[in-house]
Amino acid sequence: MNHSAVRILSNRDVKQALDASESELVDIIARAYQRYEDGSVINPTSAFMRLPSPPRSRIIALPSFSGGERPLAGLKWVSSFPGNLERGLPRASAVMMINYGVTGRVRTILDGTDISSQRTAASAAVAARALLSGRTPEVMGVVGCGPINREIINYVKRTVGSINRLCVHDLDPDRGERFAASFAGTDLEAATVSRIDDVFATADLIAFATNAIEPYVPERIALERRHVILHISLRDLQPGHVVDARNCVDDANHAFSSQTSLHLAEQATGRRDFLTATIGALIADPGLAERKFAGAAAVFSPFGLGVLDLAVAEVVENYCIERNMGTTIDDFFTV
Repeated sequence: MNHSAVRILSNRDVKQALDASESELVDIIARAYQRYEDGSVINPTSAFMRLPSPPRSRIIALPSFSGGERPLAGLKWVSSFPGNLERGLPRASAVMMINYGVTGRVRTILDGTDISSQRTAASAAVAARALLSGRTPEVMGVVGCGPINREIINYVKRTVGSINRLCVHDLDPDRGERFAASFAGTDLEAATVSRIDDVFATADLIAFATNAIEPYVPERIALERRHVILHISLRDLQPGHVVDARNCVDDANHAFSSQTSLHLAEQATGRRDFLTATIGALIADPGLAERKFAGAAAVFSPFGLGVLDLAVAEVVENYCIERNMGTTIDDFFTV
């Protein structure tokens, strides 16, 4: 094994590996959550760097470590620049590094953009499966018409299986119409609504994937016990919505930070007793969701754990190594 070499995997390499592994990713993410719950991985606090300009732009570093027979560490360096949409560029991009867990040397550098979106979508599907507790919603609400929600629809539909209609809402009506139109000719019927109230009135399962930096869902909208909300963007719901719901997170210390809706609710009430369970606990005990989440709306607010990116990146890396894909620089490091 050459510890001076580094393999470089491009977006094309990563896409090929993810496409081939798509059916496995929900279970891979579920196992990563279980390992996080039992303490066999390390996931330090993410580092946020918010830029003064352009507005709402940020870059985040997510480190992680996974032990076992073949320990490895990793880092995702992901940027979110909403202004890129006006430039014809994707809002988000990411690079990942995978390190040997024994020597600490980087062994692979890869495009992490699609890893990031697919692990997010797969985690949403894991939560939907757990929180629905066997229910089969026909209509899925979609708030935010970007690539994350497109992947969430894909993974949730495969995992839950019963969805045949989409209720679509975006602050940009044209963007919403294009998103809905893209499902023409598929087995999903998609229609846009101009008012977010209509999403809550129509759908039992609702996915939020927006660029919101503060809550905007009107307080007049009451969350109902039938609602399962995948609150992926973390800052859409009012603190009162969160307090009235049963809440599931990936990690409490992460989720109650950075002015998320959960964090604002904690600041307003001085407590966290509206936190019901972690997703890892729900996976470990399949009956927990039915016991703890019955009687109120269920909200899943995942901050996003680096260990999930690392788990998916390892799958990509293994696929590419087996097929000798990518570019290897044999003397990247000196011995």
